[in-house]
Amino acid sequence: MPSSIQPTTRKADKFRLVKDAEYGSFVDIVGQVVKTFSEYEKLLLYVTDYTQNKNLFDYSFDNDGRDGDEFNYSSRSKRKWPGPYGRMTIQVTLWEPHSNFARDNIKEDDFVLLRNVHIKPGRSSGVMEGALHTDRQFHAKVGVSLLDVNEGDERLKGLVRRKLEYWRKLKGRLAIEDGKRQLSDGEGSGKKTKKNKRQRKNKPQRVNNQAEATTTSVRPKRDELNPHVRSNYLATPTRTVEQILQNESHWNVGPGGIQYRMPFQNLKYRASVRVVDFFPPNLEDFAVPYNPEYAMLRDTVDGSDLSDSDEEPIIGQQIWEWRFCLLVEDGGPGIHHPPGQRRQRLKLFVTGPDAVFLLSIDPVNLRKNPDVLASLREKLFILWGDLEERKNSNSEMFNPNDTAAINAKPFTCCIKEYGVRVAFDCADENDENDDADENDENHQETSNSFCWERRFRMFDTRVM
Repeated sequence: MPSSIQPTTRKADKFRLVKDAEYGSFVDIVGQVVKTFSEYEKLLLYVTDYTQNKNLFDYSFDNDGRDGDEFNYSSRSKRKWPGPYGRMTIQVTLWEPHSNFARDNIKEDDFVLLRNVHIKPGRSSGVMEGALHTDRQFHAKVGVSLLDVNEGDERLKGLVRRKLEYWRKLKGRLAIEDGKRQLSDGEGSGKKTKKNKRQRKNKPQRVNNQAEATTTSVRPKRDELNPHVRSNYLATPTRTVEQILQNESHWNVGPGGIQYRMPFQNLKYRASVRVVDFFPPNLEDFAVPYNPEYAMLRDTVDGSDLSDSDEEPIIGQQIWEWRFCLLVEDGGPGIHHPPGQRRQRLKLFVTGPDAVFLLSIDPVNLRKNPDVLASLREKLFILWGDLEERKNSNSEMFNPNDTAAINAKPFTCCIKEYGVRVAFDCADENDENDDADENDENHQETSNSFCWERRFRMFDTRVM
């Protein structure tokens, strides 16, 4: 080999956990932003990866945080330190152009990748800090990146696992302390709780009485389409529920002439339907908390990152999402059905942006937002008439098969078919259509092939 040609070497991996950071080193850090503080041409990021380093500042439970002012010379108000506590958070000073990028794109609770961070002792405090200076060769190069929990970065997954474990343990410790305080409070709080329960019990009754009054004045014609519910793709002809469930395009012929039925296809339909039941039974549960970090770990191969107790988000990027299901059957003019015979029905999921489009309401905690709950109830009354009142008046006697009691107007909606991978054995199609005959052809799709479950979801439909 000529002496002028040097073999190429792989660039060294600078990624380090905070616990492994050493003075004088230049490292890449994957962490979550706890706090930010802007100072003229620089920006301070307080970042944690939920590992401990003995050289970091020790944040106690009562600590309000330094916010860049190590000796509290500044008179501005302090915010309580949000955690984590102990020596888990490193202050990183960003200079141009990193600081400009971070000001415009990074906020608290974001996950970030910081490249080539210089680990050094603080000038005044002596505790370990980091600095991200301007690149000497490429002045415009930015060493800060925003990480997406949906991209599956293994370093980020490790961080989230440590985070959940930390807050799980802290939550258990705080629960014990709260329990001791509640025992000392005792009788006074008990009386207040009983009063609140009486108020909550009386409130839904008043709402239901108002809805009943409205219902008695509106008795729509049974097969007349609801003009207050509209859907897109008007040029697409509608199909019946039976045609959707028995779609012939699902049948395929493989090598050797073997015929088989695919578990699902990504298809879209339009149908005229009416709602005969819904789930969950309480409207307060139509919006649920969603944590992208939990979802990321739930997608891991071994599936062992979360236990059942992890369903309640502990801390972090908690958002609210619409998530409910409608049981629908054929409705609308021109749809004939033999008397005395039950119609085929379809479970129609409504969630995410499709639900926001349907309701024109952003999801929130409905138990803490009674005005939003009232608006939701009004929207759904347009969609399904007095169904909620009938179901809640006597849940044990409620029968969704009582066609004489169903007076909601049918409406035309858009439906998309999709598949959901199940964890173990594939679900029987009986789970998707409980009202169909067990001997029906639709119920013979019980093969465990592909381990997919066929589902249907409403989209591009709006209550006006």
